Amino acid sequence: MGPPSDDTLSRDYFILIVGRVLGGLSTSLLATTFEAWYVHRHVDIHDFPKEWIPSTFTKAATWNHGLAVGAGLAANLLAEWLHLGPVAPFLLAVPCLMCCGWVVLTDWGKEEAEGGHEGDKQTLLGTSNGGVTHLSAKARFSRSFHEGLRCLLSDRRVMLLGGVQALFESVLYIFVFLWTPVLDPHGPPLGIVFSCLMAASMAGSSLYRLATSTRYRLQPGHVVCLAVLMAFFSFFMLTFSTAPGQPRPNESFLAFLLLELASGLYFPAVSFLQGRVIPEEKRAGVLAWFRLPLHLLACLGLLALHGEVSGTGTSAPCYNDVEMLTEFTWDDRNIRRIFIRKVYAVLMIQLLVTLAIVALFTFCDPVKDYIQSNPGWYWASYAVFFVTYLTLSCCSAPRRHFPWNLILLAIFTLSLSYMTGMLSSFYNTKSVVMCLGITAAVCLVVTVFSFQTKFDVTSYQGVLFVFCMVMFISGLVLALVLPFQYVPWLDTVYAVLGAILFTMFLAFDTQLIMGNKRYTISPEEYVFATLNIYLDIIYIFSFFLQIFGTKQE
Repeated sequence: MGPPSDDTLSRDYFILIVGRVLGGLSTSLLATTFEAWYVHRHVDIHDFPKEWIPSTFTKAATWNHGLAVGAGLAANLLAEWLHLGPVAPFLLAVPCLMCCGWVVLTDWGKEEAEGGHEGDKQTLLGTSNGGVTHLSAKARFSRSFHEGLRCLLSDRRVMLLGGVQALFESVLYIFVFLWTPVLDPHGPPLGIVFSCLMAASMAGSSLYRLATSTRYRLQPGHVVCLAVLMAFFSFFMLTFSTAPGQPRPNESFLAFLLLELASGLYFPAVSFLQGRVIPEEKRAGVLAWFRLPLHLLACLGLLALHGEVSGTGTSAPCYNDVEMLTEFTWDDRNIRRIFIRKVYAVLMIQLLVTLAIVALFTFCDPVKDYIQSNPGWYWASYAVFFVTYLTLSCCSAPRRHFPWNLILLAIFTLSLSYMTGMLSSFYNTKSVVMCLGITAAVCLVVTVFSFQTKFDVTSYQGVLFVFCMVMFISGLVLALVLPFQYVPWLDTVYAVLGAILFTMFLAFDTQLIMGNKRYTISPEEYVFATLNIYLDIIYIFSFFLQIFGTKQE
């Protein structure tokens, strides 16, 4: 949020903050309480068949998007055609919200009151006296809160559904903040653009109704998978259309339309799945818990983007642009700090992905059984790992060219994570957790040591080369000996040597990115620097598994 301008009713920053907080609260309430209220009325009050719920949600989503199209056209009419400014649509929304509030206050709970449940209506509307109902509402809220958490933790299906919702909808939240700065510099009518986006979402809702009809019988779970794939392809397009210095607004707009089409498919499908796996009486509490990681991920994503996006909607010039290199040198501390921060930001994402895959392969027995019974996937991932590693190591063009460098690095990370996860699946769960902790502690100590010490590890490349030759010869010996007889102590010695070697490599690669040692790495090579440190950590963990791990029977 920038400084207050003439486009707001108030120039008081505190009032603007309060307005955004209230807007966020109302959005969260709308996304949770309305669904719970409707399901309660549908099932408990009117005793309608539960099979009608998906159809109702689909129709509601279609009408919601249709009204949003009209709202976008009205906003554009007021703001641009009538030249009333961007405040006018907000003022028009005030009487609409007042009408909605009046309908809720006068109509919700009418059947309960007519049926002799006046106390429930008073509880809903908060109109009772004496504080008795207030305590009842407080107790009801607390019970819903705890029962929702208990349902979330006890049912694996609910947990998975919550994870999908948090990941997908957090991406949509970030998209809401980014589509305007991406398109606005090119001068499109934002109200018309918004209406087009909502029309695409409405088309998605209509496609969902068609796909799940008796003619095609597509399952809602499959529709959610399709929506996720469409969203992935949309952001894949955006990585090219929003590249620094090469903005292509038409392609970005098409990608946004595809993303809204995916969201139109997603929301009715996920509402159906929620009705299937979440008990009706616990729905409000569970949905409230779902939104906690959703908002957290969205906030983290926006914080990560803060300062990295310029007013034109494209990434601000970075240190590896040609223009920046003509003005700065590697000796500049600011450039060095940006380079190091970028390396470790990408590294953290790689490690989180690897940790998630290792945890899935270790703790989820069906997944563990599948990967162990299908070793072909391991060799396929090894081939992908080998090809991407050679490409990133030997070819400077794809390694330095955005976004291919990040795409190749992502493929490399996923393939190596699969191999690491499969290796971990053969070890005892406690051993895997213990080795993860040891690896984290060792890497943290080595990193801090490398940054603080005056000892120049980069000057000892010859020692590391000799050590690599020792490891290579030891590997050949093991390859010759193991087919005849397994020697435990020889395997342990090899693992110890490997752990020591890659701990030294971790210190070496860490000091390469510091820039104040004998040898350094170019700031253009942040992908290569990240790849090296990530490989060091993965190898350290693998060797620790060999040393300390206990294999499953």
